[in-house]
Amino acid sequence: MNKLVITIVLALGAALAAAQSTTDKAKDAASSAADQTGKAASQAATDTKNAASDAAGAVKKGAETGYEKTKEGVNSAVQGTEKAVTGSSDQNSGQSGQNAEQGQAGTPSSAGQNQTGAASGEESATAKEHLPQTASPLPLLGLLGIGSVAFGMWRSRFFRR
Repeated sequence: MNKLVITIVLALGAALAAAQSTTDKAKDAASSAADQTGKAASQAATDTKNAASDAAGAVKKGAETGYEKTKEGVNSAVQGTEKAVTGSSDQNSGQSGQNAEQGQAGTPSSAGQNQTGAASGEESATAKEHLPQTASPLPLLGLLGIGSVAFGMWRSRFFRR
């Protein structure tokens, strides 16, 4: 009987040792996995931060470039509008500005008319014939659509059967 008790105690001790060994291995594996996950998360956060910084730099550069292009376009449009309104070329626009300072607003000097000759008259005539086509029927169609929907809702609300 002593042998039986000793065998049982030894078997239980071996089972506990095996269980403890398995538990230690599981803890080590979990710790290793947690470390790897932490490193991966840290790397992902760094990569995301770098990507966001790069994107912000690209957006800033694009905005600055867009600002400059818009500024150039506005200046060009202003000059084109001045040419279309006054019907004069670059040479005449400087002279009409000088004439305006002298009290002759809008009347170009005879020297300016002689320099451009008939070309100035032709430019202003073509500018009057070919006005920019900025109007569109889309706002009217949108208004008609909204009106139709509103009328349909009103009719369905007050004339239910």
